[in-house]
Amino acid sequence: MADAQTDLSDYVDNLRYMVAIPGGFAASFPDTTEDMLITVLVDGFAEAQLFGLFSTHEVTEAGLVTPGLTRGEIAVVILFASVRLMRTIILNGQQSVTYKAGSAEYSTQASATVLRAILSDLTNQRNSVVDLLASGGIAQAASAFYMADQYVARICSDYSPIAVGW
Repeated sequence: MADAQTDLSDYVDNLRYMVAIPGGFAASFPDTTEDMLITVLVDGFAEAQLFGLFSTHEVTEAGLVTPGLTRGEIAVVILFASVRLMRTIILNGQQSVTYKAGSAEYSTQASATVLRAILSDLTNQRNSVVDLLASGGIAQAASAFYMADQYVARICSDYSPIAVGW
């Protein structure tokens, strides 16, 4: 059951786990602050509203959602936010770098293919959730979130919270 209010800032680590290996986010995204990630979560929530989800909820700029979200609903917000973040990473990422010093030269190239594959996977997951919810209306949405909550509860009882990103 959802609380009266959900603070999206409590789920910044979950967003980090969606786009980087646990513990590797700071190395991969050294200039990204906690406030930036909260903004991405708020924007992800707003984008989910544009898709017709959470029509009875409100969110503040600080990331406080009223009424509160269930774990399944939070997972959907994180999914939307991760798509936004990966899209930004691909758009702003430097794909190759070459360093020269005298006769020595070093170059490295980031794999845009891997990033595109990750973005595609996240986008497909997001679209699947939206399609599922759209096919059954509000009643289907409530049951889908309940199902997701039960699944998360089962997974979390079998594995450590760190392993599943909660």
